[in-house]
Amino acid sequence: MAVLAGLVAGMLAGLMPVSAAVIIVEYSIPNSGPNGIVTGPDGNLWITDAGQNSIDRFTLSGAVTAYPLPTANVIPNEITVGPDGKLWFLEFNGAPTVKIGKITAGGTVTEYTTNSGFTSGITAGPDGNIWFNARDLFSVAKMTPTGTETDYPVPGNPASADPIAITAGPDGNLWVTDESQNKIWKMTTNGVFTGYALPASPNRGANSITVGADGNLWIGEPGNNSIGRMTTGGLLLGEFPIPTSNAGVGGIARGPDGNVWFTENSANQIAVVTPAGAITEFPIPTANSLPRRPTAGPDGNVWFPENAGNIAKVVQRRQAPSTWRKLAPVGQPSAAPPPPWYTKTSPATMPVVSTRRWSSSASVRR
Repeated sequence: MAVLAGLVAGMLAGLMPVSAAVIIVEYSIPNSGPNGIVTGPDGNLWITDAGQNSIDRFTLSGAVTAYPLPTANVIPNEITVGPDGKLWFLEFNGAPTVKIGKITAGGTVTEYTTNSGFTSGITAGPDGNIWFNARDLFSVAKMTPTGTETDYPVPGNPASADPIAITAGPDGNLWVTDESQNKIWKMTTNGVFTGYALPASPNRGANSITVGADGNLWIGEPGNNSIGRMTTGGLLLGEFPIPTSNAGVGGIARGPDGNVWFTENSANQIAVVTPAGAITEFPIPTANSLPRRPTAGPDGNVWFPENAGNIAKVVQRRQAPSTWRKLAPVGQPSAAPPPPWYTKTSPATMPVVSTRRWSSSASVRR
């Protein structure tokens, strides 16, 4: 099975090359603090904005509409499209309990109080519900579209568990990273857990997970400075070192090109890993941008939020045919080829349209 997976990965890698030539374009949203981003069912990008305590709709023409949240200073975080076609998001602030919210494409917001005071990770489940991690309860939580929550405690010693990220697998189960126990959990929609241990030393610190085009699970492992690949049978197929030391992993997602993209929050880069495990990194123009989890955009590009106040897209420049690359510069037949080409663009500030006046009093916790 592992050999077959490797052959399939090799074929996919051959079909979907990664260009070393990209342009990173940044769009400044005044006074914002983008945390999460997702492509909505309406064909626009939707952003959780901690700076303005709002959910923002961003069109590909650059127009931003901010929808204020009913509760003040909640620090909206991760976001996903729910099975009901609405956008569901986590709220970070509000202890002892926090809320989970949903918003329609028209901007109507509904909030539900959770049983938890500390949540992370959110995904649409295969059962028509929303799933997220209730970290302080050492549990994985299910919420119906009408706001009814059920919590499923992680097996074993509860105090040692720390569920961080969650995704719906192609096998009809939920997959959860457990940072403290150095495990990946498979969980049925009925709450039955099966744990798969990652290599013991060092603790991988798995904090992000997605499903790749190859049908495998791809895992961010900042503790090992690597990206892991695991089958839905729990077999770890490989761990691929990130070229930059101590890069950090800010989030991971399948890109529209069939590769897996991830942000490096410590190295201030965005990177791509092919199904064969080749990693290419690209510097982000804005220093200390605090990049978050990327998403596949409606325009075929990769988009990601920068908590420093931007959202950005990665545009791949089409590579020249291989026959062209064989030609040396005229008059310099022995000259070394130039380094991989990319452009650090200046932040592109787009017109901002808001449903309310921008407030300078919003609190941001990063």
